[in-house]
Amino acid sequence: MRIILIILFPFLSYGAFADTWYFPKAIESEDFHFGDLTIVKTVDTTENQHYPLYSVKVLRKGIELANYRNLTFDVIKPFAEGSMIFAGSNSGLSRFAYFVLDKDGGLLQTKNHSNEIDYCDRSVTVTRRWLPKEIEIREEYGSEKYEKKWLVNVSAKTCDDAWYELFR
Repeated sequence: MRIILIILFPFLSYGAFADTWYFPKAIESEDFHFGDLTIVKTVDTTENQHYPLYSVKVLRKGIELANYRNLTFDVIKPFAEGSMIFAGSNSGLSRFAYFVLDKDGGLLQTKNHSNEIDYCDRSVTVTRRWLPKEIEIREEYGSEKYEKKWLVNVSAKTCDDAWYELFR
């Protein structure tokens, strides 16, 4: 009997380490304004209280430029003189750790949550904390031979004060 319990213990105790969460049925939207651009983040839990439907809509002066399913964020910040927008997520329920939009709402880049990111806090499913509440973006420009400068490197400061290179 003792051997059976020793063998079964890891399987029986798995639930003790798993995340548990539940969202009330609701559709919540939040607007973020950057000049004449509005980013609308929506979380819909009316059909599934464990795995919400996420969407991000991009509007300019009330006209929809883009609408993306399965994107969400906890922090958002424009950079490159307002020509790009960084949005990052600390939730494992979102597939994407971050995405970058251009000034017209075009999706320039996404990055999945993965082991390539150093998390300050991580749980089995829900938590993937890698960004602080206030995001800091570092930009590096090149302009040695030309009159116009160009963006050569962009990094975001992480929750442990390290710099994560978004793109080069």
